[in-house]
Amino acid sequence: MIAHHSVNGCEMRVGDVIASGTISGDDRVSQAGSLLELTWNGTQPIILEGGVQRKFLEDGDTIIL
Repeated sequence: MIAHHSVNGCEMRVGDVIASGTISGDDRVSQAGSLLELTWNGTQPIILEGGVQRKFLEDGDTIIL
C-alpha cells in the first residue's frame, strides 16, 4: 500500500494512516466486515436480541470489540 501511495510522487509523512478497510468473506452473515455490509447498505435491517432492528448505529448504541 505504501508503494501504491507513493509511486505517483505523493509524499509519505509522519502520521499518515495506511489501512486496508474491512476484511470480508464469502458468507454475508458470519464473515461480513462491517454493519454496512451486514445490512446491504442499509436496505436489509438485522434483528438484534429482543427483536430490535438496526440498519445503522443509533445514538446510545454500544459496540463491544
